[in-house]
Amino acid sequence: MRSVVSIALVCAFIVQSEWALAQAVPGYQIVGSKRPVSIKPGETADVKATCPDGKIALGGGAYTHTDRDSTRLTLIWSAMELEKSWVVGYANNSSAPVDSEIFAQVVCANAK
Repeated sequence: MRSVVSIALVCAFIVQSEWALAQAVPGYQIVGSKRPVSIKPGETADVKATCPDGKIALGGGAYTHTDRDSTRLTLIWSAMELEKSWVVGYANNSSAPVDSEIFAQVVCANAK
């Protein structure tokens, strides 16, 4: 029962934090992008999320489709690109091809 209560409190905190950020940061918006990939062993793939016109990137992040993919794919870069986008790259660290979806998110705000 304590786990359920803890999870509920964490979720409530996240929702409140999102709301507070949206109120405090003009134009606050999270933009996501996904890409289906088939990555051979030793190869890489990337995906980019881009802020809408008039907004700049504040930060970003990445995730894969399932927990299973996270053991076969390694996040090798996650970085801002040209103040407007967030690009992430994954490498296949397994001995077999990986068919999955990779995701990037960028946190945006008004440019001025």
